[in-house]
Amino acid sequence: MRKSLVAWIKSAVFFDILIFLLLSLLPLLWFRPGEIIVGHDNVFPLDPQVFFRDRLFAWSEHHGFGYDQSQGMGSIVIHAIDIFPSLFGIDLQTT
Repeated sequence: MRKSLVAWIKSAVFFDILIFLLLSLLPLLWFRPGEIIVGHDNVFPLDPQVFFRDRLFAWSEHHGFGYDQSQGMGSIVIHAIDIFPSLFGIDLQTT
């Protein structure tokens, strides 16, 4: 077992994976202290508790006269994961 692990670490596949992982960390250099990325296609809520409560209903009153958000009911599970850090008092950004 130990020999096979050492052989795998010395293989080209391990080197390729390591390069890929290091390159995937490059976007972290884009962040300055105190900044987060939020865009129209990034549906990470700035206030997760309010967003989650709103997502529990098929009608949202947060835009104009309101809108139907029944097509997004499947995202409740994903946004339930987003709410856990805020329940424990963890901030969106740490500076």
